[in-house]
Amino acid sequence: MKKFTTTFLLTIAFAILAISCSKEKTDYSVTVTFPKDVKADSLYLLDFKGDKVIGVTPNKEGKFVFTGKAKEIAPAGISNSKLHLYIPFILENDDINIQILDTNGNVDINGGKIHNIVYSYEKDPEYKKLELERKRVYKEQFT
Repeated sequence: MKKFTTTFLLTIAFAILAISCSKEKTDYSVTVTFPKDVKADSLYLLDFKGDKVIGVTPNKEGKFVFTGKAKEIAPAGISNSKLHLYIPFILENDDINIQILDTNGNVDINGGKIHNIVYSYEKDPEYKKLELERKRVYKEQFT
């Protein structure tokens, strides 16, 4: 009986420890990186209405880092008017990394549990193929 009680108490202690370690983040950190050949002097974080929330300049490493607390999970975007850039994503209290791959609007976004659920279709190879075709047709029509 004593062995059972000790085992039971240790199991509860480990469960409490595990739960306390997996607490939700209470703030966000959105890090944006560009290819070396693309220069940007500032970026803006836009809310779901398109209003500027905050603007940042690059840090020493050339990365743009937005930090704060999201009151709720909501659509947002990163913008730079000089580069004609707008990148939509879901803003939530989590670490989100946005890597801009080229000037054609190709990006890789990692982090954010809800963002990964909402935009999971973008990782599908068939979608990527259709998106490349859409961009080719769009460019062809407007040049």
